Amino acid sequence: PGLEPAVRIWLQQRVVDLAAGIAPLAAADSEPLAAIGQKVLSLLEDAASPVDLRVRAARFLADRVGSESVTDPEELIDLIGATAVAAVVEDRSAIKRIELGQFLSSGVQGGMSMKPAEASMMGPGMMPGPGMATGPDGSPLPAKPSLLPVATCLRTSWRLVSLSEALATIAKALGEKGEPLEQRAGRWRELGIAIYEKPGDEAVLAAATELAPEPDPEPAPDPE
Repeated sequence: PGLEPAVRIWLQQRVVDLAAGIAPLAAADSEPLAAIGQKVLSLLEDAASPVDLRVRAARFLADRVGSESVTDPEELIDLIGATAVAAVVEDRSAIKRIELGQFLSSGVQGGMSMKPAEASMMGPGMMPGPGMATGPDGSPLPAKPSLLPVATCLRTSWRLVSLSEALATIAKALGEKGEPLEQRAGRWRELGIAIYEKPGDEAVLAAATELAPEPDPEPAPDPE
């Protein structure tokens, strides 16, 4: 009470990190560890909690699978999946907001056209290369800059890789039953690394499409 939200979130993240370091030193059935596990679980269950905090909570709880201080593995897997979806949906929503803001501020009605400054980047006589997008007159269009900052993309990469490690930890604890989970963890890791290697909208949206596909738009009603 009385703390600024950013300060409270920072403290919660530090507490989870500290608990992760202390937990291996405590007995699995210790009352303090069980109490911490329940508190961390409540953070992961709360969809309103920041995604970074939920990622840390997922890692902590995954490491506790098999002890008395953690929830049912199946429930934990579902919560981790929901956190991964929240991570990529957050970025996809941010891209849409930026695009809308740019459209409204430009005052363009209809399609977007190349600005003169952008066209001049190509130089006279330059021909589009294979696979390069071109305008109506055949001139090459410049590559669309990423709307998401690199730092945001790298954070998403960290989120997906961390959650993949949490899944892999649970899969290992489950033995043979965890093989499908191990495959999913591997795929999440691939998506996270792809974003790390090429931080930008394209890699982030590819992960979002795979983890949280959007429903097909409803067909327009027939005119009466």
